Amino acid sequence: IYDRSTSPSHPQREDRFTPYKDMADAQQKEHNLAQCLKETVPTPDNKKQRSTWDWDLFKPYNEPRNRTTQVTKERRPADSKGAKWHYFGAWDVSKQRPDAHLDPGPACLH
Repeated sequence: IYDRSTSPSHPQREDRFTPYKDMADAQQKEHNLAQCLKETVPTPDNKKQRSTWDWDLFKPYNEPRNRTTQVTKERRPADSKGAKWHYFGAWDVSKQRPDAHLDPGPACLH
């Protein structure tokens, strides 16, 4: 069983045609993610809706999933015939690639 971390959103993805140079660059340029996500929509209802999506909290939400996967792997006997668990942490690499959104439409996660 493969569980992949939730990937980050990139509010200014239309302005980015190249990857960030490294993770520090990505963090610095997207430090105000929640504010940017709210500013890119036209109405107060849209802003309220976006504030409930917790896009700025995806990275912390990924950690419990990663820990659960690791604990599940450790508890399963090595010779078990059951499902094997793997966690694919795509957050950091995805954070550096705002240019990788092919055709996101209104959602900045695709």
